[in-house]
Amino acid sequence: MWTITLLSLVACKNVSEVKGGEKPEVGNPDSKPVWDDSGDLAPPPALIKGSVLVNLYSVDDAGVRTEVPWPAELTSFPYGQIYISGYTIADQGMLYYGEDVLRYPTAGWNAWEMEVDATQVDALSFYGVLDYNNDGILAPGEPAGLGKFGLEISPGGTYEDINFIIDVPWDPTLLEDDGNTGTGGHTGAVDIPDPTDDPVDDGIVITGGGAEIGDGVSIEGDVHITQSYQTGRVVVMLFDTDMVGPYEYDWVQPQAIGNGAMGTWQVFADPNFGDAVIKSAWDNNRNGVIDPSDIWGEYGDGSGGSKNPLTIGDQNLEGVDVWIPMGNALSVIPFVVYSGKLKSETGFGSYKTVYVAALKSNPTAGMEGALLAKGYDVSWWQDADLQTNELAFSLVMPTNTYTYLAAFADADGDGLILEPDEPLAYWNGGAVLNTGSSNVTDIHMTLQAPPQGEN
Repeated sequence: MWTITLLSLVACKNVSEVKGGEKPEVGNPDSKPVWDDSGDLAPPPALIKGSVLVNLYSVDDAGVRTEVPWPAELTSFPYGQIYISGYTIADQGMLYYGEDVLRYPTAGWNAWEMEVDATQVDALSFYGVLDYNNDGILAPGEPAGLGKFGLEISPGGTYEDINFIIDVPWDPTLLEDDGNTGTGGHTGAVDIPDPTDDPVDDGIVITGGGAEIGDGVSIEGDVHITQSYQTGRVVVMLFDTDMVGPYEYDWVQPQAIGNGAMGTWQVFADPNFGDAVIKSAWDNNRNGVIDPSDIWGEYGDGSGGSKNPLTIGDQNLEGVDVWIPMGNALSVIPFVVYSGKLKSETGFGSYKTVYVAALKSNPTAGMEGALLAKGYDVSWWQDADLQTNELAFSLVMPTNTYTYLAAFADADGDGLILEPDEPLAYWNGGAVLNTGSSNVTDIHMTLQAPPQGEN
């Protein structure tokens, strides 16, 4: 298990139910326990399996989101690896219990699996992050997908079909880069062989990324690892003070010295960049990607104090030493929670089902209400739950993606929505919105019947 402390923990909800604002079930998480705890043998791990799909979309100038089929001209996967995590959230932050790294994903469904010590945790949630920039670094803002929430597990159990989708904004210029070296064809690609091939070197070979030597202001210093070191590369990264980036990075192979290790690093930044944050991470688990469970560090004074931010002007900077471990991991919280209240001009009692949903596309007249579950999240209410004037909802969505937030009512109980005279409500005026990276609360919507004759 790995603990990642968060500066601001997202609001978490119990997602074991689907009514009243909770997350619907995903996949087929049936357990097949095989362990008899009456003996002295160590309990076997829980085995969790699933698949992940990278789905392309675009948003036009009018704010309309459209699915994009994989271009036939794209002969290789244009992004980097996919990192899958099994986690929980506690007061101290996100706790990581299992992972899988898909080193060479494809355009179709990609199988993943992980083993988890189920004596340490009894329920897990799952997410995946795509290394969009193909630099071996899971940076804030890279596309994420959400798997099942709160899967109950036990030692020796097998849990399958934990499937989910990572939605990725399509960049047509990637067709120009197709065929470059690396996992795919994205500019700044990295070639990452299996890190288990060599017992010392983790196998990361960087073929792109960062500025060329002599391009801009030089920033350099030493890397200090102050705990027992055997192997694993270190990356040093330059972010702005909003933690956007990395703008530049350098991979380092430290050398063991005494009870730790040392190396040197250098990047070239734009002159007069201004204030920057220098972070570092040691891929001590040798999974070939810098993720929240690695050991992190930053620009410091050698005695535990941070020296960030670093001001970059027009002069070269030396002695910018980073220390590991120090500071916190990059925040890779993969989801945001949008919550609020829904009202109705006439009350909810006359409706059979009411929905609030975060959708990937605008709904169409007469569509099945059940299809709303194909969006990011949906809350729904029926029967006695509708004997009120106000419904509280909470929706979970990936960070930094685009969605439509809307509410609907099925008035006649036929399972269809947006039929004549059936009400709806949009937040953000029906325009697509970016989910961002922060929770949104106090959302208010009111169900309104359409004008006579409109659907």
